[in-house]
Formats: sequence, structure tokens, C-alpha cells
Amino acid sequence: MKSYMRMRGKQGFKCLVVGGLALLLAAMILPGCAPSAPPQGTTPAEVEQVWVIPILTDVTGPYATAVSGYYAAVDDWVAVVNDQGGFNGIKVRVDWLDTQGSLDRSITYFNRIISQKKKPPLMIGWVSMVHEAMKSRFEEEEIPLITGAMSAPQFAPPGWIFGECPDYASVGGGVVKWFVEDYWPKWKPDEAAKRAPRVGAITWDNAFGRGPMTDECIAYYTKTLGVDWVGAEFVPAAPIDVSTQVAGMVKRNPDFIIGDYHSGPFAAVLKESVKQGLKTLNNENVLWNNVVTGADYNLPLLCGPEEYFGVTSWTMAEGWDVDTPVAHEIAELFKRNNRPVSMRLGGYWNGLILYAIAEGAMDIAMETKAFEEVTGRDIYNALCSGKQFDMRGMTPDFGYSSTRRTPNLTIIQAYTKEGKLLPITDWLTCPDLLPGGKDVPK
Repeated sequence: MKSYMRMRGKQGFKCLVVGGLALLLAAMILPGCAPSAPPQGTTPAEVEQVWVIPILTDVTGPYATAVSGYYAAVDDWVAVVNDQGGFNGIKVRVDWLDTQGSLDRSITYFNRIISQKKKPPLMIGWVSMVHEAMKSRFEEEEIPLITGAMSAPQFAPPGWIFGECPDYASVGGGVVKWFVEDYWPKWKPDEAAKRAPRVGAITWDNAFGRGPMTDECIAYYTKTLGVDWVGAEFVPAAPIDVSTQVAGMVKRNPDFIIGDYHSGPFAAVLKESVKQGLKTLNNENVLWNNVVTGADYNLPLLCGPEEYFGVTSWTMAEGWDVDTPVAHEIAELFKRNNRPVSMRLGGYWNGLILYAIAEGAMDIAMETKAFEEVTGRDIYNALCSGKQFDMRGMTPDFGYSSTRRTPNLTIIQAYTKEGKLLPITDWLTCPDLLPGGKDVPK
């Protein structure tokens, strides 16, 4: 088997995703990072080029635990790329801009970036509420943002933000559709024959957490799928006591509980739910679902394998516990860099996918321009070109269009058992529940 990590295709390292992973984003020169003048007797072409990659995210702050997988993946792949001569001969350097979950810090970093003589042709970020607030800035400055944070307002109406997977609203529709049409009638057939399932949410009170509860989502759940929507309970970013929220959901008597929040608070909710009988150990009195960064591989370390049992998760990649070539390659990369088990996260895969998209866009842009000539407009045009990006088996290949800023509407449902998160479905197609989407009830 040819190694995804060592293959470089026509350029010598078009590996794991869309042709490698390496430099995803594009080039930019930040303060203090400008290359020195060429030594006397050399030409500019002989001076090593460096791509400095600006990434807005929580290195510390509310998202830091989940994001650790992202930046571990990026740093690990950048090291591989640079060891093999760089992307198209260009060395890669990442600039992690720690936003700490703060919009003000994000704006400060962004203003610093655009003040440079040459703007970056591409950026990456991971915080929905920040991107929503800054959406117009990316368009005004003509800097495309590739994101792993998928709240619907970022993408509708379409602008300069491009997502790595379906938006949270559409995913919510896909998850609840799967439960109603597939899981519920098999799980509790007698109940299913008599009544609609009761569905509710325990989640974060922010753009991420409310992602699967937009007006379009609720209309789809109730009108199209016919569920009994019992409402939501909201937990803080770093909860100390979630007993009130769990007690509130106990009164609602749900069959299925969804949410979008990370593993730390999710573990607290599961523990409290066991105490209050909302969750039974090694049994499914209520089925739970969370995004993979919440029902993640470190969740058993936080709440115990018994509390972890019976949790389902939507994910855009099959993940660590499957027996596929790409899973083995990623595991090898992880092991070689001595990453702790706490970083064995879905975010590690997501980081690779984000950079695959970015590198694919740069490849398209560089078909007609030299690297130093590529602008944000060129990357935007590449992303909107409709060309498919090769995901090398991590997730189905996809592309964008002039009107669509999220890729294919496919996810996979996974189930937790014996400390593992294993797929229990093939790829599922989600409804289009962006504002104005074709599946939004009229």
C-alpha cells in the first residue's frame, strides 16, 4: 500500500487530502515575519519563500480542549511537509492567533493582518460567533475564510466564508431524520406505533450550541418529521453545576436529546443525568447525540465508559477506530509525534480536512499564477469554481459553487461502546436547512 503521508503525486507530496495537506492557506507576511533582504550576489528567486498561515482560534479559552486536536494535526502535517521540501518548494509556518473566545481579540488580530502590505489570500478559523460577527469584514477585505465552525448565518446569504462540512442546521435535520425514520421504530417499536418521539436539546447557549435549533430546524422537526419538540436547556461554556438544566429536561421526558457542545460540559451533563435518572448506565432509556467534538474520543476519560455508553455522534469522518488505510496513516502520524491520548480527537481529522480544502484551493489558483501573485480573489474564485476536492477517503469528495458555501450534505452517525466511537450508518444525506434551503417547510 502506498503511504498517504509519503505520496506527493506530480509535485512530490500531494498526499492525504486534496493533495497533501500542508499549506492550506495561503501566504502572508505578518509583522516581524517578513523575509530578510536577499544576501548580496543572490536573486530573489534564490531566497527561501515562507508561507505564514494566520489561524484565528482558541488556543486557550472555551474551545481550547477541542481545538487542541486541530492544531496538533496542523503542526504535525506542517512538519512533514517542510521535511519533504515544503509545498511546491515553499516552506510553511503557522501563526496561531489565540482569540480566547473573544470577538474583540479576533478583530484586533484581523486588523493587524490586513494592515500588512500584502494581505493573506486565505485564513482559517473555528468559532461560529466570531465568524458571524466578522462575516462582512472577510468580504470587504477579500480574504476567504475556511472554517470548521458551521453555524448557518455564516453561509446564508453566501459570502466569503467556506465550511468544511454541512451546516449545523442541516446536520440537525439529518440527525433527527435518522432517529425518527431509522432508529426510533427499531428501538422502541411499541412506542413508535402509538406516538411521535419526543425530542429535546441540552446544549450551549451560543451560535454553536443553537446551531441545530434554528427556526428552519424546528419547522423541519415538527412539520416534516412530525416529532414532539419538547424544547431546550442551556448550559454555560464551563459549567460547575448542571443539575438545574438536567432536572428541567427530566420534566420534559424526552426520547432523544441532541446538542452541540464540547466534551467537558457534555461529560458534566452525562454524569448529572445518571444521578437524576435521565441516563441509565449501559442501557438506553434515552438516546443522546452530540457533535463529534462533544462525544469525542476523550469523553470516557472525563465521565467514565459507562456514562459514555449509548451516546451517538454525527461526524464528517469515519474516525480513529475504523480499519481503513487513511485511519492507519493518521494514527501513525499521531503516534510518531508522541501526542497524548487527550489529543486523539475528532478535531485532529477535521484539521486535516480543513487544510486539504485550503491546499486544493491554492493548487487551483496556482494553475494560472505564481504563488506570490495569488490574491484572496483568486482563492475565492478557486473555491467557487465547482471543482471537486479530493479528500483521500477521510470524507466524501466535495466542492463549492457560486451560490453554495458548504460542501455536500453528508454525515455519518457513530455510536459509543466499550470506549470506542464506531460508525453505525453509511453516509447519510442531510436536508438543506439553510435559510431558503430546498427542504425548509413552506
